[in-house]
Amino acid sequence: MRRAAVWLFGAALAVRPACPLAASPAHPLPAAPAHALPLADGEELVYNVAWIVVPGAGRITVDAHAATDAGGRRTLEVLTKTETRGLAHMLLPFEAWANSVYDVATGRLIRFDE
Repeated sequence: MRRAAVWLFGAALAVRPACPLAASPAHPLPAAPAHALPLADGEELVYNVAWIVVPGAGRITVDAHAATDAGGRRTLEVLTKTETRGLAHMLLPFEAWANSVYDVATGRLIRFDE
């Protein structure tokens, strides 16, 4: 089950949502307990991407590091890099970065940058 949660977490970071996820005052998003975060400080996940006829077409790397924000709040910073490699890079050069910062106490997303 943990692998499925990590895979979904990585896929969510690698794909830009069609609409931003936000809570409204009438419908607040529930907070997840700190132990529910799918990654921990120092974890790194590496996914190799293959197309049918092009092995090693790309790589997705998800890296998590503990940090503290300016207000002293403990956070988990998750950096995701998606890139094409080898022959796929020659045909379609692509590189993208996403940085997500989560509040460790609540599990809520604080910031998302691409």
